[in-house]
Amino acid sequence: MTVTRTGDKSFRDEKDPDATLDWVLELDAWLLDSDTVTAHDVAIVGDVTESEASSHAGPFTVKNRDGTERTVTKGVRVKLAGGSAGTTSKVTFRVTSAQGLVDDFGLDLAIREN
Repeated sequence: MTVTRTGDKSFRDEKDPDATLDWVLELDAWLLDSDTVTAHDVAIVGDVTESEASSHAGPFTVKNRDGTERTVTKGVRVKLAGGSAGTTSKVTFRVTSAQGLVDDFGLDLAIREN
C-alpha cells in the first residue's frame, strides 16, 4: 500500500488482521530534489505491530492496488502485521530530512476481516 503525501498529513486505510503488508509514505512532494530522508521514527497506538521499517533516499518500486508498479524516489516503508478486527490503529511517521525538515504524518489503519 502506498500513502502519498499530497498536502494532507493524515491518511486512512484498511488491513486484514492476518495480513503482513508494506505501507509506503511517499515524500517526493514534501522534499526538495536535493533533500533526502535521514531519519525516521514510527510510533503505533493500537495492536498492529511493526515488523520492519526502513527509510529510502534512492528509488524503490511499489505495487499499487490495481497491480501496476511505479517508482518512489523518497519515502519511508513500514511493514505492519496483526491487529484485532473491528479496531483502528494509529501509525505516526516522524521524518527528518538532510536539510533539517521535521514533520509527522499519520495513518489511521482500520482492521477488518476480509
